[in-house]
Amino acid sequence: MSNRINMFTNHIRQAIVLKEPEFPRVFTNFENQVGKYSSAYKKADRNWEVIKKIEKNEKNILYVLKDKNSEYYHIETIENAERTTEKYGYKMENKIEDKSEGDDIEKDDLIYRSTSYDDDLNFMYGTNLKALYIPWKNLTFEDAICISESAKEKLTSYRIDEITININTNDILINLYGDNNEYKSFPDIGESFNKFLCARRRIDYDSILTDLKTTQLNNINYSTDTVFYSDGEVIDISVYSNADTEKLEKHQFNQQLVKYIKSDEEYYQEVYDCLSEIVEGNDKENYSDDLAYQYKRAEEITDDEIVWRNNGKEFSNVIVKFKILKTLELNVGSKLSGRSGMNMLISL
Repeated sequence: MSNRINMFTNHIRQAIVLKEPEFPRVFTNFENQVGKYSSAYKKADRNWEVIKKIEKNEKNILYVLKDKNSEYYHIETIENAERTTEKYGYKMENKIEDKSEGDDIEKDDLIYRSTSYDDDLNFMYGTNLKALYIPWKNLTFEDAICISESAKEKLTSYRIDEITININTNDILINLYGDNNEYKSFPDIGESFNKFLCARRRIDYDSILTDLKTTQLNNINYSTDTVFYSDGEVIDISVYSNADTEKLEKHQFNQQLVKYIKSDEEYYQEVYDCLSEIVEGNDKENYSDDLAYQYKRAEEITDDEIVWRNNGKEFSNVIVKFKILKTLELNVGSKLSGRSGMNMLISL
C-alpha cells in the first residue's frame, strides 16, 4: 500500500481531473488537509479593494488589489484553465468574476478554485460509483469491466492542450475557417472546433500562383501543408511577433494574427500603465512579488526594442501559442483506478 501511495503523490501532476468530482462517501479526514496545501484554490489573506480589473480576453482576467488597511498592493491573474504538464491540467472557477473596480473582497473570501474542491475546500479527485462484481455473460477477464452510461458521464474529465506554431517569413496560415469576406485561419478565443486547429503553407515560388488562389487557400493540401490537429475550446491565444506590424497588415492572410498582436499590445500597455504607478511610487515592501513580476513582464512586452526568442534563439517572424480546453469522455480501453489502487480497463 505504501508503494501505491508514493506512486500517487509522485504522479499527482498527471492526475486526470474530473469535470464534476464528488466528495467520497467513505473519507479519511485528510481530504481537507490535502486541499489546505493546494495551489489550485486561493482565499483572500486580507481585506482587499479592487482598484483595477483588466481583461486580456473573456477567459483571462487580471485584478489589481489594494489592502483596505494599508498601502500594500497585489494582483490576482485568473485563467480559465491551468495546465500542469503534458496535456494534464484543470479548469478554474473565477469566484470574483462579478467584482468591479471599487468593490471589496473580504478576508477568507474564495478568489478562485479548480473543480476538484467542494464548497468547504475538501479535495475531490474521484466519483462515487455503485459496483457489482460478477462475471459478464459467464466470461471472466482479468481487469476488464463494463460501465453504465451514467457512470461514463460522471467520469468526464478535462484535458489542457498547448500548441505552439512557428510562422516563418515564407509561411502563411491558410483560410481554413474563413470565406471570401473574412480571412480566418484558426478558431477565435471561446470557439470550439473539431480535429483541425489550423494549417501552415510554405510559399513555393514555382507554384505560387496556384497555391495562393482564393479557392486553394480554403483547402488543406495534405502533401505539402503542415496541419495542426487538436479539438476542444480555444481559451487563450498569445502571438509573439518580431515582424513589423505595418508590413504584416498589408497582407490579408495576416489579418487575424494582427488582431491578436494588437490585442496583446493593448492589454500589456494597460497593465504597465496601471502597475507602473504603483511600483514607481512605492517601496518594494508595499507590493507583492507577483505584482512586481507582472509589471516587469508588461514593461518588457511594451518595449519597442524587445526581441522575442524561442528556445534561446531569435526568430524572424511570428509564433502563435494556443491554449485549448477539452472535455474527455471514457471509451473502450480507458483505464480506471479505485481509491485502493486497483486497476480496471473498460471493455466491450
